[in-house]
Amino acid sequence: MSLLSNIEKVLAIPEIQSDPFVFEKNFFDPSFWVLFLSQRHGISKIKFDWEQNRSFANTIGLFGFIDPRQSVNINRHSEGNKYSRIQRIDSEDPKSVDLANTGINTCMRKVLQDYPFLLVSQSATGLLQTVMELHDNVASHSESQGFSFFQLRKQELYFCISDSGKGFLNEIRSHNIPGIMSHQEAINWSLKKGNSTKKVDDEFAQMLPEDAFINPMRGTNTFRRKADGNHHMGIGLDILKSFCLDSGGTLEIASGDSIYILNSRGEENFINGPKIVGVTISMSINLSLAKARLEKLAKLPNILPSIKWEVSHE
Repeated sequence: MSLLSNIEKVLAIPEIQSDPFVFEKNFFDPSFWVLFLSQRHGISKIKFDWEQNRSFANTIGLFGFIDPRQSVNINRHSEGNKYSRIQRIDSEDPKSVDLANTGINTCMRKVLQDYPFLLVSQSATGLLQTVMELHDNVASHSESQGFSFFQLRKQELYFCISDSGKGFLNEIRSHNIPGIMSHQEAINWSLKKGNSTKKVDDEFAQMLPEDAFINPMRGTNTFRRKADGNHHMGIGLDILKSFCLDSGGTLEIASGDSIYILNSRGEENFINGPKIVGVTISMSINLSLAKARLEKLAKLPNILPSIKWEVSHE
C-alpha cells in the first residue's frame, strides 16, 4: 500500500468527531498508524469493526494515545524482536527522544542480528544513527510531536515516522537557504548527502558512544545526550536512500503537497498529493529481495586495486 493512499485515507477522516471514529474491516500498514496519530489530533475515541485490527491496535500501543480506556494488558512476547510499540516524540519532552530511540533501535538491532546479510550494505550501520536523528528532528525542528513505528511482518521490514511540524520547506526557509521554492525542491534538497539545517559546534562533545549506532551487533540500549540538548549530528536522509538502493527497498517521503518515491528497482519519482502537515517518511525492505540483492553485491569483484595499479604504472 502506497504512502499516497494512506495519506488520502487519513485526510478523509474528519478532524473533529463527537462520536467515536469507526475503523472498518481493512488492512492498515505501519505508515497509516503514524499518519493517523500525527494528522488527526482531534479524535479521542475510536472503535473497530474487525477484532483483529482492534487487537493489533492494542498490541502496538495505539490506545495509549487515543482512548486509553480500551487498552488491555497483554503479553507482548514479540516486542523488541519483530516490532516496536508506536513511539511518541514530543518537542516539549526531551526524554521522549531517548525513549523513542530505545524502542525503535532495540528492535532494529535485533533484526540486523537475525538477518546479517543486511549488513552487506555499507549504509546498514547508519540506520540506527539515522533513526536517532529523525527522532531528534521532530523534537528540535518540528516544534510539534511525532510518532514512529518499526515492524517486521512476514518477509517485510517497515520503518515509518510522521510529525505535525513545519515540514521541510518551512524549515529550510527559516535558515535562509537560497533556491528552494517548492515542497518538491525541499524534499530533494534534504535527500542530498551533506545537506542539513543543523550545525554542530563541538564535534567531540556531541559524539555518541559507539554502541549506540556504529556497530548494531554490540550493546543493548545505550543512548547519551548532552544536558543542554545540543546533540545534533546533521545526518541527512541519504543513508535511508542508500540502504534502500542497495537492498531493493522502497522509500517514500511526504512533505506539504509533494511525495518522493524510490521504488524497488531504484527508480525515483515525485508525485503530487493532498497537502499534509509536517513530514512523513516510510521505508520498507522485502527481505527475500534484499538477500538476493545484497549477496550479489557482496560477490562483485573489487576492481579498484587493479585500476590504481594501472594508473600508477603508466
